Amino acid sequence: MSVQAYHQSLETKGYDAPVEKTWTAHRLNDTHTHDVDLYLYILDGEMTVSGPGYSTVCRPGDTIEVPGSQDHVEQVGDQGVRFLVATRPAGA
Repeated sequence: MSVQAYHQSLETKGYDAPVEKTWTAHRLNDTHTHDVDLYLYILDGEMTVSGPGYSTVCRPGDTIEVPGSQDHVEQVGDQGVRFLVATRPAGA
């Protein structure tokens, strides 16, 4: 997906405007949840997102949605990661 297509899909999916984040190499966010749904777009680097029954490696151009209140883990790759993340009320 292109970054333009990601931005266009935000309103359709009910997400707020995204913010850009940069995480350092090998960062591990152990099992946790959020009180909002997340919609990520990877700009640079790599992040693996794992939850019940899945593990997805996300690279530039990839998107992933993580439902609010779902246990998940985020593991950043060797080069760090820069990404956009948008939120919406959980279950919206």
